[in-house]
Amino acid sequence: MEERIKEEYDAIIVGGGPAGTTTATLLAKRGYQVLLVDSSRKKTRFKSTVNEKSLEGGEIGESLIPYCNEILDEVGVWESMREDYKHKGGLLFPNPDGAIDSEVNFERNFSNPIKKFTLQVHRPDFDKRLRVHAQNNGVTLLEDRVQDFLWDGTRIYGIGTNNEKYLSRFVVDASGTGRLAAKQFGWIEKDEAVRAALFGHLTHTTSDAGKEGYTAIGFHPKSRVWSWFIPLSGEIASVGLVAPKTKIGEIRKNPDRWRAELYQNKWFYNHLRNDELRGNEIIACPF
Repeated sequence: MEERIKEEYDAIIVGGGPAGTTTATLLAKRGYQVLLVDSSRKKTRFKSTVNEKSLEGGEIGESLIPYCNEILDEVGVWESMREDYKHKGGLLFPNPDGAIDSEVNFERNFSNPIKKFTLQVHRPDFDKRLRVHAQNNGVTLLEDRVQDFLWDGTRIYGIGTNNEKYLSRFVVDASGTGRLAAKQFGWIEKDEAVRAALFGHLTHTTSDAGKEGYTAIGFHPKSRVWSWFIPLSGEIASVGLVAPKTKIGEIRKNPDRWRAELYQNKWFYNHLRNDELRGNEIIACPF
């Protein structure tokens, strides 16, 4: 079937995550005609490593940094989000013995009031709110897969879906780990990340990271692994580890081995040993 030109835009943004939606909104607020292409509902990005089924909420990037606040404020969602999400006051870095090696306190380290804390977010809700806000600001949302980027020999001038073409003055590839344009045009030397993440959500029955809303980052120097603890809303905490893909492959089917690796850092053992893994599911994803 012959492709047909559907519409022309000032800008096409590929990717409906936070980078794509905020870029689209900022351009639309400046009067540009923007098409946001989001394929997140057309595919299953991550799989449960236990039951091999899709898991709602399978998305890393749940803990923001203070520099995000100014962007969210410029986009127009900061005030509402700061009321709804758990506040993150800083970072703790426990060593393998469980003692805190260092701490980052945002209130102490930043003079700008808007950076005195940031947010711990539930990604499905966070991403949806940013998409809806983009639409409310005039962004056109297209839920479809990008099949290819249109190239005239000097620049990308649009995108192609299954049967239609969309043209634009500018195209932004905000596909994240998908790296769609880079893969199509050979702009990356290797198409596979060396490291991966393995994480899950726990029903967290003990205290926060020792300080309300803090994220903890632990290191496991003997195994080339680092791990995170992110307190989300209510009694839910996101806990994961980042390791070479070969190691992730060894432990991804067994939540007990996942916990054992986390517990190589005694801080994680002390804080998480009584917590239940929600749904008995851990998720493997690119990092």
